[in-house]
Amino acid sequence: MLPHAAGFIDAIFSVGLIQTFTVISPLAATILSAIADQDFSSKKLAPLAKLQQEVFDYNDKIANYTYASFKNFNLLNAWLRIWILQHMVSVAKITCTRIFGLALDTIEEKKKRIGRDLLELIT
Repeated sequence: MLPHAAGFIDAIFSVGLIQTFTVISPLAATILSAIADQDFSSKKLAPLAKLQQEVFDYNDKIANYTYASFKNFNLLNAWLRIWILQHMVSVAKITCTRIFGLALDTIEEKKKRIGRDLLELIT
């Protein structure tokens, strides 16, 4: 189940779609790899479950810290600036993952895939 449906945290920042997009690219890469390897074991999918739980935990902390900062305007102002910065970094990471399609691969695997993709384009 994808995060938007499985892990509602709080609507304060409406992060459900961001959670889903954070997991969807690695999910697609894992499914394609599982098809290629004919390996649909739970071991193969375990990194996705770990990633999804980390995303849930992270966003739970963000919502919690936000509510805690409501007590003091200066703290809230500083906290929201930090939240905006992390949000921009998250969006940039998602965009790069989507553009390059390099979800869970190692650097060497990424280089090989880019080379194969380029070769397919020119042949």
